[in-house]
Amino acid sequence: MPDVRIPSGVVVLGRSLDVNALAADLRGGDIIHALNRTRIESIQQLKSVLRQLKAGDAVVLQIERQQKLQYVDFEAD
Repeated sequence: MPDVRIPSGVVVLGRSLDVNALAADLRGGDIIHALNRTRIESIQQLKSVLRQLKAGDAVVLQIERQQKLQYVDFEAD
């Protein structure tokens, strides 16, 4: 992908019908670069890190949206 600030991550393509806290603040085209300071390199890694979370854990995603880095926080459910 051209013009990304960090050359790694997972691109959000859309929302699932089962929208949870994670998906609530994400949009198609967002790139997830990190989850709780863990650099995300693949969808498999993202799923693995998410599976390790317990209900109530604080979660912070570093995302890129329209070539700007920002953070999305939520509580794991």
